[in-house]
Amino acid sequence: MRSAPDPGDAGGAPVSPVAEEAWWRISLAVPAGEVEPVAALFERVTPAGVVVEWPVRQPADVAPVAPPPDGPPAATQPSVRCYVAAARFDDALARLRRLLRDAGRGADADRLRFEALRRSQWETAFHRHLRPLRIGRLLLRPRPSAETPRAGEVVVDLEPGLAFGTGDHPTTRMALAALERTVRPGDRVLDFGTGSGVLACAAARLGATAVLALDLDPQAVAAARRNVALNGLDGVTVAQADAPPIGGAPYDVVVANIRAGVIVRVLPALLAGVRPGGRCLLGGIIAPQFSRVTNALAGTTMGGQPLRPSEVHSDGEWRGLEVIRPAGLRG
Repeated sequence: MRSAPDPGDAGGAPVSPVAEEAWWRISLAVPAGEVEPVAALFERVTPAGVVVEWPVRQPADVAPVAPPPDGPPAATQPSVRCYVAAARFDDALARLRRLLRDAGRGADADRLRFEALRRSQWETAFHRHLRPLRIGRLLLRPRPSAETPRAGEVVVDLEPGLAFGTGDHPTTRMALAALERTVRPGDRVLDFGTGSGVLACAAARLGATAVLALDLDPQAVAAARRNVALNGLDGVTVAQADAPPIGGAPYDVVVANIRAGVIVRVLPALLAGVRPGGRCLLGGIIAPQFSRVTNALAGTTMGGQPLRPSEVHSDGEWRGLEVIRPAGLRG
């Protein structure tokens, strides 16, 4: 790998920043258990968001995605990717390599891959792989799918934009299934770390009358707002925030499908936002980090009582849990 990239690394003609805003994609393939710490380092070098591309594993009722016969071999490890504007590429790459080496990942610093591409390429290239997804009563239809809903199904149409999520990741599927079991008509729901707004839109479609969807990334906020508008959901508010709201009316359901480290950081605020008897749904937790979350939960008391998961769900190496805030406890 050359220390200084040139557009030839993209496998095609050089991309001109003058013709269209040029970006560089930096990626690193890592074992599933190392995704979270690596993604955290990637997030420190770009405001444009980090994407984790997982080896394709479709549910049984979704048509499989077959790679082109002349395409590259199927990935066996997840790939952590970030995007930086061409003008910032050299600094971002150098900083990421320093961060990896400082974290004891010198070999990974030498395995980074990068390619130049136009913004439109990385915003839309993944759309060809999207398929409708059914979870309980929910039917998720990434555009331009026109899948016909079955009797009793609740439809959520999606235009994910920057691949912040379309429901096909194991953690999102678990969170959607938990919402489908939990949300009741008239509920108030908080979706912290909303990404493309999949969970917020699903909660509203399931009958929630007020949904607050929060995300730190401004591009995720923009994607979520597009999906809320696409579904005509007047009861969903999307805003940029790095922490759950403090005070105000409590929520019947709080969902956070984010990394374990972020969950631990904001856990007291998430739990404080749940009404007594309400539920907090936590996901996005890789198996090696699960005990970190449960330990933080056990260390959080309400009314002098430690909290414990009421349910734990698994999908491969991923975990999700549900917490019921004890009735009658005010924190």
